[in-house]
Amino acid sequence: MKRLALGTAQFGLSYGVANQQGQVSIDQVAEILRVASAVGVDTLDTAIAYGESEQVLGQVGVSSFKIISKLQALSDESLDLQKQVIDSVESSLERLRITQLYGLLLHRPGQLLSNQGVTLYQALQDLKNKGLVKKIGISIYSPTELEALCRSFEFDLIQAPFNIFDRRLERQGWLDKLKKKGVEVHSRSVFLQGLLLMDSASRPQYFERWEFLFKRLEEWCKTENLTLLEACLGTAWLNQNIDKIIVGVDSLAHLQEIVATITDELLLPPDDLYCEDTRLINPSEWKLS
Repeated sequence: MKRLALGTAQFGLSYGVANQQGQVSIDQVAEILRVASAVGVDTLDTAIAYGESEQVLGQVGVSSFKIISKLQALSDESLDLQKQVIDSVESSLERLRITQLYGLLLHRPGQLLSNQGVTLYQALQDLKNKGLVKKIGISIYSPTELEALCRSFEFDLIQAPFNIFDRRLERQGWLDKLKKKGVEVHSRSVFLQGLLLMDSASRPQYFERWEFLFKRLEEWCKTENLTLLEACLGTAWLNQNIDKIIVGVDSLAHLQEIVATITDELLLPPDDLYCEDTRLINPSEWKLS
């Protein structure tokens, strides 16, 4: 299970379109992490923007895990960008009660292409040199961001969405390119915030325009005798160019179900289960109200 990484947004706030449980309690977090460690999960993905997530993880104790966190958008007007970055990371380390992040990602990587981009990148490199961070990288929403960024900068780690409907990273050749460059790739949104696991009666009205796609997914699952969970996990798990698959859970039972689902029975999805409409595959564009 070492290819699984645990997303922790639910530990710090009520997260996900399918989340009906709200924020996970600290006692539940402790139990989830205990079981995750026992089955071989060794990486946690968090962010300053995930509410109380870093603080909760620090209280529970995560020194045995590799921790990846993300910087929030930084002020373009900062007179001392390097200090802003260092202060932010040191605050994260203090909340997490650890001495080094395995990975530090930029939540808004486009800032590297701004006037202070080179300064920002140097600040990240300095954190590596100081031993506060082992790997630096970016968290992207779309592979189109990679062309300019990878032309100008070198990264150790890249996190990107990858799921049944959104396989742009693979189809555009970026998984092969990143593997050749020795970049560690982590996929997120394997369940698309839980949307891919919802039945038609539970899905918000906003998604009705893609009903044909959800029906095709259900037909494929029925034909292959797969659950929606198996279909979602197989998409990323069977792609060997993906180093870690980040899964978010809102209960211990959810984690145990995911672990039990990873078997030799998983299958890759057919080519027609695919969508490039960002109104569906990018949650930041969803209009749910």
